Amino acid sequence: SHCLLGGGGGVGSAAISIAKQLGASHVTAVCSKKDVDRVRQLGADIVIDRREDKNWKSDASLSKTFDLVFDASSSYSFMKDGRKWLKPGGTFVNAYPLVVEQMAFGWLWPLLTGKKFKMVNVKVRKSDLVLLSGWLSSNKVSVLVDSVHPISKIDEAVKRHQSGDKKSGSRVVVKVEGGW
Repeated sequence: SHCLLGGGGGVGSAAISIAKQLGASHVTAVCSKKDVDRVRQLGADIVIDRREDKNWKSDASLSKTFDLVFDASSSYSFMKDGRKWLKPGGTFVNAYPLVVEQMAFGWLWPLLTGKKFKMVNVKVRKSDLVLLSGWLSSNKVSVLVDSVHPISKIDEAVKRHQSGDKKSGSRVVVKVEGGW
């Protein structure tokens, strides 16, 4: 069972599809009201509207429920929030971890509780990119895209990115292949 915090954003929405492709049996996603329907369509089994259900963080039914909590929004703290939702041996992953939290709890917390705190370290591997490319091509993984620009017009892409709605979760894509 997995919990995805920030399921409506660019990283979170892709993570839902990827989790399902990797065989996650159950995904609970937390997002804002405007994203609830889309997050459900991406494959989340349970969707929590964090604004409508203001007490969701202290909901006893979520206590010790998840094998993995992925904070795609980096809005939650392992100490204040994540650790109470994890099963023993569970892992909390923060997309943009606080260095202090990582240093203090990355090695100490597992020794004390058996729960893990991980920092996402990205290592580019061709086999992962080929797998992801296949999922994207076959629409098994969805990514929010605001607009696509050829690399020859990268100035337009930068302007669109700077003027776009940052909270929408949409992303500007620069197409390199055939872009000149």
